[in-house]
Amino acid sequence: MPSMKFTSAGKYKYGRNKFFLGVSSLLRRSVGVKLRRHGIIISSSGGGKGACLLSQNLFRWKHNALTIDPKGELSELTAVYRQKKFKQNSYVIDPFKEAKKLPDEFRVSYNPLSDIDINAPNIVEDINVISDGLIMRHEPRHAMWDNHAHNIISGVIALVKCDAPPELQTLSEVRKVIRTSDLQHMAKTHMQDDTRCGGTIQTAAKSILCAKGDEYISNAEENTRWLDSDPMVTTHGTASFSLSDLKEKKTSVYLVLPPNYLKQHGRFLRVFVRCAIDQMSRRTKDGKEKGRECLFLLDEMPACGTIDEISTSYGLLRSRGLHLISVLQNYGQFLSLYGKDGTANFFSGADFQSYFGVDDIDTLEYLSNLIGTRESAGLFGVDKEFVGRRLMTPQEIRKHIAVREKDDVARRMIVIARGDDVLSLRPKPYFKDRRFKKYG
Repeated sequence: MPSMKFTSAGKYKYGRNKFFLGVSSLLRRSVGVKLRRHGIIISSSGGGKGACLLSQNLFRWKHNALTIDPKGELSELTAVYRQKKFKQNSYVIDPFKEAKKLPDEFRVSYNPLSDIDINAPNIVEDINVISDGLIMRHEPRHAMWDNHAHNIISGVIALVKCDAPPELQTLSEVRKVIRTSDLQHMAKTHMQDDTRCGGTIQTAAKSILCAKGDEYISNAEENTRWLDSDPMVTTHGTASFSLSDLKEKKTSVYLVLPPNYLKQHGRFLRVFVRCAIDQMSRRTKDGKEKGRECLFLLDEMPACGTIDEISTSYGLLRSRGLHLISVLQNYGQFLSLYGKDGTANFFSGADFQSYFGVDDIDTLEYLSNLIGTRESAGLFGVDKEFVGRRLMTPQEIRKHIAVREKDDVARRMIVIARGDDVLSLRPKPYFKDRRFKKYG
């Protein structure tokens, strides 16, 4: 069967303000794409996504950056570098001290409630961003239970922001109020008549006092259980910075949340991501739609659960300066969260899709179909028998982008660029890049 003819990498020469992808197979020239919308990285564990793409772009991207860094390796490698090289403030949220090599002065706390102004005209929306982040939504059939828990959490957030002293305006205090045995009494005596914060407190009272109120309260308790963790209490007890800094100032922010804690504390990741997207979606203080450019490296994206803004508002996010790079281990992870239509729209609208070190059969099948079939019989029709056959089978793709036994990372990656160009590149890990290997 004739070999696959890849698009020339010369069309995608790397330059300033582009996303670095790797190097060309023959001449080893740097290859990159201009970020107009968003990007997708799919690589199995051990494929080298951190060394080859995430760290490389944090070393190179001169604008602001927001990074989900499960292992703490990216913050160890690049937080100090970015502060010195790009004159930015680097903030690392690391509740479990996973980034062992990171100087302590870079560790910060983040209180989501600190960005809420109860007198703002959009107070209801601001509260909903946080409460929606706290509700881990996976199953549409559970929407009623999730919605009532959302109402209760929103109302308690409003109550805490309105009545608690400044030092207690935290998620820990929200958790404390939700767990109190007096919550139903509070709803009866004054919450149901409290019109502050756009009626958010009244709405909470209705959910608390309805026939299934006990069950809805229980769901709210379950969704805030992670707030009992001492490291988390410390992390969100005060505010060292505001996520609005990503829009207004030279800033790099890292969230370090180890993989073994993602299931237990995925709601904090979700709250953080929701708040970050919300802040970048706003206008600047002087009324401009677009503030500073920000690269958002969202590793372990599925741990966030379903976030509608990711699949539906990426065009708006681009216009506001946020470039989202979603990192997955396989195609099915996105499909299970956003469904067939949402996944098709998101993937087709990406500036690039990068695949390497993948052995998941569904992902390989999807990529094989995406690459397409042979449509021409070639010169003099010599390849007539291959017309209609796949240009690359799933097995051929797996072999092409595999991590060999003695290799640190995959030897090849396949990139689908906008316009259906298909590139075969060599990943370039930072530890084989003479400019950056000294930081490892």
